[in-house]
Amino acid sequence: MREVPITFSERELGQSKMSRRIVLEAATLVPRLRRTLGRAASAAPDVASGDAGRPVVGDQ
Repeated sequence: MREVPITFSERELGQSKMSRRIVLEAATLVPRLRRTLGRAASAAPDVASGDAGRPVVGDQ
């Protein structure tokens, strides 16, 4: 298996469709979720970095 980049060629020029409201919502929601979920979220395997399937400290 190898990584293949995704290229979005439909919109090379122009404005983003993401509104300021969406950016603000994400900027406030992510830290709030981290506080709410706490350690459980930070202890989950990081699938994007390839750590999935490896034991997390304390799971041994």
